[in-house]
Amino acid sequence: MNRTALAAIIACSSFGLGLSARAQEPTATKRKPVLSSDEIAASKEIIAPPGAITEFAYETEIGGPNGRGEKRLFADGQFTINYWRNTPDKPGHVSNLSFTVFLGEGGFFRFEFSTDKMNLDLEPGFYDNAARVGSNARGQPGMSVDTGSYCSSAHGSFKILQADFTYKRDNFSRSELVPIGFAVEFEEHCYGRSAALRGHLYYNYVPPNRSR
Repeated sequence: MNRTALAAIIACSSFGLGLSARAQEPTATKRKPVLSSDEIAASKEIIAPPGAITEFAYETEIGGPNGRGEKRLFADGQFTINYWRNTPDKPGHVSNLSFTVFLGEGGFFRFEFSTDKMNLDLEPGFYDNAARVGSNARGQPGMSVDTGSYCSSAHGSFKILQADFTYKRDNFSRSELVPIGFAVEFEEHCYGRSAALRGHLYYNYVPPNRSR
């Protein structure tokens, strides 16, 4: 992905199922998403720190979500990310993040990750027993992964490795959220099947063994 061409907007949607679960690591107060489309220009100014990684990868198993039994890796410049606009809110916290990865060769992956019903921020940590956003129960993380079709009954897990954002003001004095660096690993299963869709998205991700 060309960082000078990244469009940044952020949003919420709803899907899922439910059981109780909690993240193993993060400890924070509830965060509401702060979203808008007016910071696209600002996001273009983001410069990746030394050692940062931007890539998207997925692996499917026959019988699983998008289960064609393939394994793909897309390097920086081979995909773009669009973040959706949502109702602007006061600057502060993020508990729901939605975005679409557009592959340069065609096709897309639409994601949503949520800790809204856990009363937590979307912060680094492992979130197990996730269900589709909107149907996830109180205390349960939400995760939706769509590729043009989706499982109405899905479960899985995700691990956030990095979640860095900044806030700016638009021309209407609203607070806008701009992603600086985000990294997540995910696994989704449909209808209780063992076959899975796995992958990761790294955007300006700086691994712990690399200096920022």
